[in-house]
Amino acid sequence: MLQKLTGKTVEGLYGPEGSISVASLAPMTEAMRFDSLPKPLTLSLEKALVAYYETGKDAQAFEISLDRQKSLRMLEIAAAATDQVLAYYQNADDAAIAEAFVRSHIARVPWETVQGAFAGHADASRLKEMYPLKQAEWGGRLASISREPVRSLLSAAAAASDPAAPLLAQKRRVLTVMKDWRYRPPSFEYALYYVTRTLADLANLRLVLVCKLNRIADAEIGKRVIDAFV
Repeated sequence: MLQKLTGKTVEGLYGPEGSISVASLAPMTEAMRFDSLPKPLTLSLEKALVAYYETGKDAQAFEISLDRQKSLRMLEIAAAATDQVLAYYQNADDAAIAEAFVRSHIARVPWETVQGAFAGHADASRLKEMYPLKQAEWGGRLASISREPVRSLLSAAAAASDPAAPLLAQKRRVLTVMKDWRYRPPSFEYALYYVTRTLADLANLRLVLVCKLNRIADAEIGKRVIDAFV
C-alpha cells in the first residue's frame, strides 16, 4: 500500500506475511479493491485512507492511522480472552499513546498528521488540546487526562531532561508483567508470552545491529534495549 501511495518501489523489504500474502495483496492494491480482505483489515484500510486523503495525501498519516487500527483490533481480541490479557493490552496501549504523543510533539509533527494515533482513546480530545502547548505547560492540563498511566507518563516526560527515558522504562514494566506467564502452559497467556518474547528478541537484535552499523556506543545501545525478559 505504501508503494502504491508513494509511487516508490522497494523490493525485498516486506515484513513477515500473515494470513494475506504479498502476492495476493499486490493486485488488490493496484486495483484499490479490498472486498476479499477480512472485514477488520478492510475497515482499518478505509480509516487509514481517509486519514491519507484528509491530510493532502500524507503517507505518514496513513501509516499512523493503520498502526492505531491494529492496536484497537488487538484490544478487541484481548477483551475476548482473559482479564489479565486485557489488562496487559490496556497498559501497553496507554504506553503507546503517551509515546506517540511525546515523540510527535518533540518532532513537531502536525496534529492533522498524528491525530490518527489517538483514535478511539478516552483522552483523544484532551490530548488534542494539549498538543500545541509547550511541555512546561502540560501540568495544568494533565488532571483532565482520565487514564492514569497516560497522565503519569506525560507528567514524567514533561519533567525529564530526556523525555524518552520514562517512556522506555514503562515499556519494560508493561512487558515484565507477563514474565510469570511462561509457567502457565497451555494457556492464552503462555502463547502470548512466547510470541511477545520472540518478537522482543528479534527487535533487540535489529536494534543492536543498526546501532553497531552506525557506530553508536555500547553504553548508549544499552539504554535503548528492551530487556524486560532478561
